[in-house]
Amino acid sequence: MKKIFTILTLIVSLFIFGQESFKFPFTNINNLDKKDLKDVKLKVDEFKGTAFITPKGFMSETYRIEPYLSYKNDSVTFRIKFKYYSKSWLFHKKVMIKVNDEIKEFDVNPSEDVIKGGIQEISDIVLNIDDIDFLRKVADSKKDVIIRYEGEKHEDQKLYGMERNYLKKIINFFDKYKK
Repeated sequence: MKKIFTILTLIVSLFIFGQESFKFPFTNINNLDKKDLKDVKLKVDEFKGTAFITPKGFMSETYRIEPYLSYKNDSVTFRIKFKYYSKSWLFHKKVMIKVNDEIKEFDVNPSEDVIKGGIQEISDIVLNIDDIDFLRKVADSKKDVIIRYEGEKHEDQKLYGMERNYLKKIINFFDKYKK
């Protein structure tokens, strides 16, 4: 019995430590002025006490990636939504991004919905520091960046320069105010 308790304690500790490793200490956003916020937009959920920080000018329904920060209690999680729009289902379980001959895989579990003119599959994942470092390369790339949605079939799409620009804005804000 003691062995089972020890194993369960270890599993729970690893889970909690793993979740905490995605949170980054961050400057209190209440201390930032308009100049600090020039490239980002804040939306506060008063019920949850969470602020969502997105790149200014970003039109969510237009792009395939949506980077954002979720801020609470002087820490942030860096998140990204991967969005697949089409006329037919792909049922993707993986998103791969290729930049400068380097490929990064993200396991996803998208929500699926029927929308006017087609379907959408959207994943929302939390990023760790390695993921963020990779996305820095995506944001800084002068070459084409390819995103692959992989499931029963796959589809490749290029990321627009504007998508990479918005990614760069949120990474720069993250880097500047992360403690």
